[in-house]
Amino acid sequence: MAEHRLYEIAGLLLERTESGDIKWEKTATKDEFQTSFAKYSLVIKGGSTRASPELQLFDEDRDLIEELTGARGIPSIEILHLLFECARRRALGADKALDEILEALRTTRKK
Repeated sequence: MAEHRLYEIAGLLLERTESGDIKWEKTATKDEFQTSFAKYSLVIKGGSTRASPELQLFDEDRDLIEELTGARGIPSIEILHLLFECARRRALGADKALDEILEALRTTRKK
């Protein structure tokens, strides 16, 4: 079934995003991030404007092939929320920003 493979894809994406192996980028749409593979791209949508996050799989012509939504149950909502937050942080450079601010604050405190 496609649903089981989508759950596996979402889990592996989360794992590989957390380790820094998957690069996510902003799209033209707010609260939407994309990562690409040879012939396919994956888009994670979330944020406060959406009832539940969505993971969508597109082909190279940008046709929607498959999607996993939080409407499929609690496990998908949880993993998609985690994936969205992790992808958002990576795409926006949150860790770098936090590190730079901490460094600036630590340096100014020592003076």
